[in-house]
Amino acid sequence: MKKRNEELAIRELEVVDYLKEKWKCHIEYSGLNVFSKIDGFIFKNSELKGICEIKCRRQGLSWMKDYKSIIISYNKIQMGADLSRLLGVKYLVIIETCEKSLIVFEITDTKGNIVCPMNIRYRELDKNTNFEKKTITNAYLTLEDNKYCKIYDRRYD
Repeated sequence: MKKRNEELAIRELEVVDYLKEKWKCHIEYSGLNVFSKIDGFIFKNSELKGICEIKCRRQGLSWMKDYKSIIISYNKIQMGADLSRLLGVKYLVIIETCEKSLIVFEITDTKGNIVCPMNIRYRELDKNTNFEKKTITNAYLTLEDNKYCKIYDRRYD
């Protein structure tokens, strides 16, 4: 498990380095901190412009396009939207695919309003030794006709 976490951190740092150059900004990466609520703070000209969550996935872009959406915990969306509202900046969710494509979702505007289209689904988990019954909530971020989504291919940029 520790090796997997280290590999994910390395991939996330590669994403940060790419976006810093692509967007001509500074990204203060906080993802290595176990207690961080988000992975990065995006600065341009020393001014905070956004916050981001970075997720590295094992699936490829074509698989995700076939599935038409990307799943992320709705709690992550809510937490990012709350921070966006408090800080007055946009909240981005960045997904890296296994072949180095990046899908960047603009989740909120600078007022913390969720602008990215998504479907919210609830799922009940059966009772186990750790809890009686548990409900998890996921957001399905759409890849179809989504003006709040940009795709970058790191292999060719």
